[in-house]
Amino acid sequence: MSVKTDGQYIAHILKSVQKIGKYLSGMSYEDFASDDKTQDAVIRRLEVLSEAAGRISEVLKSKDCDVPWGGLQELRQLVQGDFELDPDVLWRKAVNDMVGLDQVLAHLSHENLKRAIVEFAEGAAKTKFYFKDLEKGVHSIIPQASARDIKRAASELVREGTLVYFSTGSTTMYGLWGRGITGEPG
Repeated sequence: MSVKTDGQYIAHILKSVQKIGKYLSGMSYEDFASDDKTQDAVIRRLEVLSEAAGRISEVLKSKDCDVPWGGLQELRQLVQGDFELDPDVLWRKAVNDMVGLDQVLAHLSHENLKRAIVEFAEGAAKTKFYFKDLEKGVHSIIPQASARDIKRAASELVREGTLVYFSTGSTTMYGLWGRGITGEPG
């Protein structure tokens, strides 16, 4: 069994929150209360996200962020502790408790990507990287990261002065500022 990273658990939580939103989109409480399939789907997603929340490292949980880790973990007791969940309780948890959580998790995921890029660049033997090298290194830490998200995070690190982006005409590369890279950050 492979060990998953916080980034992977955040991705599971974010995917579950997004699926719950998709399942309930355009649905009234009355529709939800009479739809066993949707209730079951929401229960499953709450199980996944609560289990993933419970596996997030204490280091990440202790950081100053707006994610209610304890509340997410407690969902597991709610959905597993009762054979017949009250649709009203389920609706409140799925609708009210998930509001805005996807944006918070997306931001956290983006910050995690930036950390993975820096971690890769600091530990690599080379000091300059093609984007494909950077992408491969990040995938070793966060396998599900998309190239677009990695590029966005790398561009932000360049703007912040952590990474340096340079071109030799036909070749574009990244480097970690202060590690074999000289000159002014751009």
